[in-house]
Amino acid sequence: MRALLGCSCLGLIVFACGTSASTGAGSPVSGGNVGPVSGGVQPGDDAGAAGEPTDDGGSASPPAGGDDADTDAGTPAAALCSGTPQWSPGGTGTMTIDFGDAGARSYLYYVGTGVKPGSAVPLVVNMHGLTNTPQLQEGFSQMNPVADTNGFVVVYPAGLNASFNAGDCCGESSATGVDDVGFVRAVVADAESRICVDPKRVYETGFSNGGMMAYQLACNAADLFAAVAPTEGSNETNAPCHPSRPVPLAAFEYLADPVVVPATAQASVDAWATQMGCPDAGATTTMEAAFTCQEWSQCENAAAVWYCTLPGGTHYPPVGSAPVIWSFLSKFSLP
Repeated sequence: MRALLGCSCLGLIVFACGTSASTGAGSPVSGGNVGPVSGGVQPGDDAGAAGEPTDDGGSASPPAGGDDADTDAGTPAAALCSGTPQWSPGGTGTMTIDFGDAGARSYLYYVGTGVKPGSAVPLVVNMHGLTNTPQLQEGFSQMNPVADTNGFVVVYPAGLNASFNAGDCCGESSATGVDDVGFVRAVVADAESRICVDPKRVYETGFSNGGMMAYQLACNAADLFAAVAPTEGSNETNAPCHPSRPVPLAAFEYLADPVVVPATAQASVDAWATQMGCPDAGATTTMEAAFTCQEWSQCENAAAVWYCTLPGGTHYPPVGSAPVIWSFLSKFSLP
């Protein structure tokens, strides 16, 4: 990953700067079978959803077994939250928080229209790739429609210099040792002060550099995140990983990704399953009529691991993955 740090890259060709195909971790790139739809949005632009995929987000039903927390009315708020929430269903905006020596940092939020006032609801932290923005991640990931259907809140943290410190990657944040684990904790705490969040149902997903943060947070914030779901991301933590509990993880990957290549993504998942005490993976299953998912079950403390792939594509959040991501995350809550 360090080879990427000295590169000066433009637009969609971030992957060309690495010394090998598996060393980049940045923007969605051109080429392959699936990419952004027309509209001319490039990673780093502020046009957000104009470059989003054309999948229908939350319209697809979760695969079998995904009927746990995604359709209930939420945990009663009386025992968890007090005061009048500042955010309302369907609300969105950018929040700025003071994060110590780093000064002002920001995140984008979206409250699903299905959020029920008076209930403590799940929170999904959704993190962008290198050189990207929260607005681009909001459009690319198509998580908001799933939040509408299933009644949860999504927050999109903004990386310093459009990067997050996931260990050996990425960008200036990795090179200078930015405390992005602490920043994400601060984002969650700030969101919890503005709307009633169920602290046992906080999750993370992200693309590329943001997907790498899924592993970083699973290693170093297992007390906060019930489960994580990296997309097109690998484990780049550069210190021994000793999570305080086994953390369920579902990884999503295009088989033609030229940046975080499938072999690298698969190796990260295999190692995570081993560390979580999972037995050998079971048979693969098809989900949402497109994803082929390998599942490790019977892991320690009832954790599970998935590795879901989609044919073709490029370095881009897999189209249609949002409902499958939620069907996995919503199965789990903190003890």
